[in-house]
Amino acid sequence: MSDTPKFETLEEYTNWGFEQLSQGLVTMTNRVTALEQAVSKFPPPGADMIKYKIPEREEYSNLVELFDNLYDRLRNLEDERDRLKSRLNKIEGIDH
Repeated sequence: MSDTPKFETLEEYTNWGFEQLSQGLVTMTNRVTALEQAVSKFPPPGADMIKYKIPEREEYSNLVELFDNLYDRLRNLEDERDRLKSRLNKIEGIDH
């Protein structure tokens, strides 16, 4: 911020004051414009805010797709565990 210069008339002081206000408004306008541009790049709230690249896929997945993928993998592991338990029980002669 600059120091206030000495003025000889009220008119000079008023003109200087308006010039200072004008410069401040230009600066604020530039800052608001920069902020608006930055905020416009944000994804909308929701599952698309966070993306993750599942290793065997080429595209990034949002949270819903990621959780669906994890749930499917977990369910497949549990199904495989149950099949192996069943086979083991048959081998051991414990047939439920």
